[in-house]
Amino acid sequence: MFMKNQQNCKNTNHTHVGTKNTFKIPRNEIYGYQWSAILDMQTCNYCASMDGRVISPDDKAFHRYRPGAVHIGCRCIWVAIMKEEENPPPFTGIPKQLKPQSEVPARKFKDLERPLIGAGKRKDGYYQALLQRGPQNNH
Repeated sequence: MFMKNQQNCKNTNHTHVGTKNTFKIPRNEIYGYQWSAILDMQTCNYCASMDGRVISPDDKAFHRYRPGAVHIGCRCIWVAIMKEEENPPPFTGIPKQLKPQSEVPARKFKDLERPLIGAGKRKDGYYQALLQRGPQNNH
């Protein structure tokens, strides 16, 4: 158990380094932000549902939804999408079913029973596997 917790801390620390680098980019060069979750069998349904959601830099959700703070061991980050990108993804927003983590502290995190499928960037067999599995108790 100690080794697993130690690995989670290591992964989370690396995630936060990436997040800090995103915030160093001048805002006038940013088209939007995309939520990025590490998609594997440890990914909770909430984070899988947030994966690929795109918001504008002026969207209040940027400060209300905090990747990396969803739950203990969260490995999500906001990724900046630059204005210079040729085909930026469309803004998807965030569905109301996904409460912002500013309202739900990590220690009180309750995962979704199933992931929400929709506006995310990854619409492949991985999501089908998520839909078929039962509720997870990873966190």
